[in-house]
This record gives sequence, structure tokens and C-alpha cells, in this order.
Amino acid sequence: MGVFARRKFRTEEQSEECADHGPPLTDTAARNAGSARTPPLRPDHNRPPPVSSVPIDALYTAESLNGFDPETDLGYPGQYPFARGVHASMYRSRLWTMRQFAGFGSPRDTNQRFKFLLEKGQDGLSTAFDLRRSWDSTATIHARSARLAGSDVAVDTLDDMADLYDGIDLEKVLVSMTINAPAAIVMAFYLANAQDRGFDWRQFCAAPSRTTSSRSFTPRTSFVFPPEPHVRLVADVIEFCAQHVPQWNSVSISGYHIREAGSTPRRSWPSRLADGFHYVDVCLARGLDV
Repeated sequence: MGVFARRKFRTEEQSEECADHGPPLTDTAARNAGSARTPPLRPDHNRPPPVSSVPIDALYTAESLNGFDPETDLGYPGQYPFARGVHASMYRSRLWTMRQFAGFGSPRDTNQRFKFLLEKGQDGLSTAFDLRRSWDSTATIHARSARLAGSDVAVDTLDDMADLYDGIDLEKVLVSMTINAPAAIVMAFYLANAQDRGFDWRQFCAAPSRTTSSRSFTPRTSFVFPPEPHVRLVADVIEFCAQHVPQWNSVSISGYHIREAGSTPRRSWPSRLADGFHYVDVCLARGLDV
């Protein structure tokens, strides 16, 4: 009640101040008024430049959007262009998936870690496959460096995959796989294991798979397939999933790896968007409904 009371009742001085404002301000007038009331920053309090090097104004209004049309450029939740979320109710009806990137030791070691995380309330899994998998090597091959030898979980066989997800309901737990270039092979292991256990592929949660290797090649120079065959393989996975595993997010494009390698936002995000646009073009050329 106190909150509403404070909002409802004003002092005489506040009422006179509001009355002096007159009719609603235009965007230009509001910007000018806001700038006039904002004290200038002292030299020692100047804001550091943004990492994108794009200047940031002190105040933004509708006029800053340069002909922005809410109907076409913003839309509604769950509708194109999905600027307000891919689902109509978004997180008001279901919270986002919470999962910790995990993978170490043997598949059985990681399986115990997965079960621990699920017991603590995590509702999804994010599998950290070892770097040798990203470089298309098997764990039996001598590691090329200490970094390769000591990272994440090695899965070389179907039995390894069975041990990794033993006792986990693959129809209810959303499983993300960070694997890049060999994603098609690892996904085949995953689906074969699920089929052996009697799971229906069409009932799988919308799990993402990092099928693209470009995000790993640029910052880490880990290269497996030449670009054209790799794009063809990604399109194969997308087409297969559209037909047989419809809820699976068959490709995940990430740009933060390039940022961490030293790229600026102005370079990293356009390059990742270009990846996505190219995959869409290739799928359209195959006759897929995108």
C-alpha cells in the first residue's frame, strides 16, 4: 500500500512542477531535455569506449531508430522476425535450460558427473568432448600436445556412448553436444545408442549440436574437412534431422570463440551470421523448407 501511496500522492511542489511541463514532449524535445538535465561527466569519470568501437549516445528515443516499423521489424513473440523470442510465452511458461559444460576422464566418470548435476536440479546436459574429437583423432592415437591429452571426455566407440549416458532419460533430458567437425559421427553414436535403449528419435528434446567446424577453425585452427565438403556434411545433418529427428537443433553457430581469440564484435558477429546465411542458402537449394 505504501508503494501505491507514494506514487499517488505528490507534494504541492511536485504537482506544480508536473503542471509546468505542459503537453507531452516530442522525441527531439525529450532528448534535448534529458541532455540538459544530465550533468557532464568529469574527465576522470569518462566512460571507456565500448569494445565494438561504436559510439554510444547518452539517450535513445524512437527517432533514433530511423524509420523503425514495430509491425515488421519487431513483430510479436513467437512470430517472424522473432525479435521478441521464438516462443509466444517464452520464459513465462518455461524457464531456460540450465546446464553446466561437463566432461572429463572416462565416459563412466563423466556419467557420474552428469547424474550428480541432474540430482542437484540441472535440467539439461552439455557434453564436453575432448579436443582430439574436434581434430578427428581417436584417443588411442598419441596426443599431439599436453593440451589435447588432458581435456574433456573421450568417446571413440558406441560402447563409450552407452557408458556416457547410461541411466539418463534421453527423451526428457536435453543433451547438448559440443563437438564441431565430427558432430555427424558422434550424433550417429548418440542416435544408435538411443535406438538400442528403445527411445523414439522423434520424442527427443530440442538439443543443440555444434555441427559447424568454422567456429573452431578460426580461433583455434583445428581443421578437419575442407570448407565445401564440410558445408555439404552440415546440410546432410540438417536434412536428416528434419526428416527423422525433427526436434533436434541440427546446427549451432557460435561467435564468442572468435571474440576470445582477439576479434572485435564488428568482425566476429558478421562472420557468424554469414555462416548461418550460407547454411540456409544451401538447404534452400536442396529444396528444404526453411
